[in-house]
Amino acid sequence: MVLFWSAMTMATARGFSFVSFLVIRFIFGLGEAGANPTSTRAVQHWYPKSERGVVSGLMHSFVNFSTSLVPPVVVVIMQAWGWRSVFYVFGMVGVLWAITYWLVYRDRPEQHSGVNEAELAHIRERSADGTVNVVKEEAKTQVPWGIILRSPNTWFLSAAWACYVYNAYFFFFWLPSYLVEHHHVSMQKMGFLAALPLFAGGLGGVAGGALTDFFYKRTGNLRNARRYVCIMSMLGSAAFLAPSAVLQNPVAVSWCMAGTVFFLATVMGPTWAVAMDIGKDYSGSVSGVMNMVGNSAGAVSPIVFGYLAERGMWIAPFAIAIGVLLAGVFIWIFLVNPERSVVERAQPAL
Repeated sequence: MVLFWSAMTMATARGFSFVSFLVIRFIFGLGEAGANPTSTRAVQHWYPKSERGVVSGLMHSFVNFSTSLVPPVVVVIMQAWGWRSVFYVFGMVGVLWAITYWLVYRDRPEQHSGVNEAELAHIRERSADGTVNVVKEEAKTQVPWGIILRSPNTWFLSAAWACYVYNAYFFFFWLPSYLVEHHHVSMQKMGFLAALPLFAGGLGGVAGGALTDFFYKRTGNLRNARRYVCIMSMLGSAAFLAPSAVLQNPVAVSWCMAGTVFFLATVMGPTWAVAMDIGKDYSGSVSGVMNMVGNSAGAVSPIVFGYLAERGMWIAPFAIAIGVLLAGVFIWIFLVNPERSVVERAQPAL
């Protein structure tokens, strides 16, 4: 997958019209789609249930860490070699990563020569719910899509994730433009101001995963350990987002947005852990549905922001985003149940 989307990243530099860019990026997305479901299944293979929150949070937080480096790095590359060179450089980084991953990674810890018996025993330890995390050889079974798609819990979790992604996409795609066009900061200053919230999001991802695992280990209550962190996450994010919309000092705005993204990112670890909790042996498929719904909401986010921004309504997108966050709080309080399997009639779980 990474080789494919690295090739499409470099192909973006050859785009010559709106349609060509649209086609290239669409194909790019098709290749990228399997990344999160596949990595979710890898976490389930390599870590016990009591550690999946922090590992998921750490893994997804690196999206924020790496994205926080993009604005200043892109500015430097563009000024040195032009905008097309950005795509060539980033594409080659992906190729190097893919080669390294192929040499080092194995699907299961049992297949990796660097994993000793003590580490394997820890990975397969008895969970707090009394089940044993024994991973059998993959059976050639059909994914029970009917069961997964008929489960309300699948869609509740997907809707909750959509509330996160809708807000996250603003910071991924519109934050630099917002700082330059609305707050009139220079390109160089924008690079650093845009990086601050994204870096804070990386810290938040780790914090959220650590908190959900800490609560689970202390209480043994999986439902509350996942839900409470997500509720706190979205409430905290909304509280910081409100002043971000009305403050006029771009530095103050950037710091408020850092608080927004920090709290927003704390939802990542517990949410992806819930996909494993309820998806069991089919966590890759369940997280795939969740990610599809989330990215669909994310695709709407920049369109809404762009439409309103073009008409000079800079505060309205923030009001909508706050409403989406509060909807996410409602979903986590009343609808998502991390202890309700969505594949209870399918094969036994991890």
